[in-house]
Amino acid sequence: MKADNKTIAPHGRPSIRIHSNKTYSSGLFVFDINHIPSGCGTWPAFWLLGQTWPNNGEIDIIEGIHNETKNTITLHTDNKCSMQGVKQFMTGAASKYRNCDVHAADQPNNHGCSVSDSKHDSVGRGFNKNGGGVYAVRWERLTGIQIWFFPRRSIPKDIKSGKPTLKNWGRPTADFPFGNRCQHEAFKNMRIVLDLTFCGDLAGIPSISSSYHCPLDCKSYVKNNPHSFNAAFWDINSLKVYQK
Repeated sequence: MKADNKTIAPHGRPSIRIHSNKTYSSGLFVFDINHIPSGCGTWPAFWLLGQTWPNNGEIDIIEGIHNETKNTITLHTDNKCSMQGVKQFMTGAASKYRNCDVHAADQPNNHGCSVSDSKHDSVGRGFNKNGGGVYAVRWERLTGIQIWFFPRRSIPKDIKSGKPTLKNWGRPTADFPFGNRCQHEAFKNMRIVLDLTFCGDLAGIPSISSSYHCPLDCKSYVKNNPHSFNAAFWDINSLKVYQK
């Protein structure tokens, strides 16, 4: 799934978005990827989205902008989920904003609760240079939502065999446990979404573009530089969903 990298697009370079027909309210999702879109102006994402937002939740599994190499994992919900005061057993780093509620009064609007991967090869050029890898999401009523990233050379044998057990996976990159602070009802009837957006409300902000050493006028750059998007494509081996 790739962007148009051949033509100048005076009305904007078309974004791409596909989603599953089926909806899910739990499961183990294993996504094997060779290549994630990267480069100035790009905003790729792999996520789960509830049919009614934000009441049914949003789980951003893979999200990076411009030349980012460290993935950010984020939950967006209504007032039924917060990580404030919750112990998270994970290798990633939680943001200072811990409330997943998109309307939380003490946070920027729609910020959610996010975790940054410590690995510099979890998205973008680093990910692609290393041959990609696997993202796995466990979403269960008893345990909550846990997300792992395994670089290509570190994929567990049980994933390779198609019989995942989770026994030797170690700590997840991100851990969002369910309990009194975060209810499982905050996430239901969700579709799998894969997309490639250009600029937008995040990558299109001039100050953010500047921090990645990208052109300040994102829209103009994306319109007029098709050959800059040779790396703006998804190359996917498989997406497997396991349910009990």
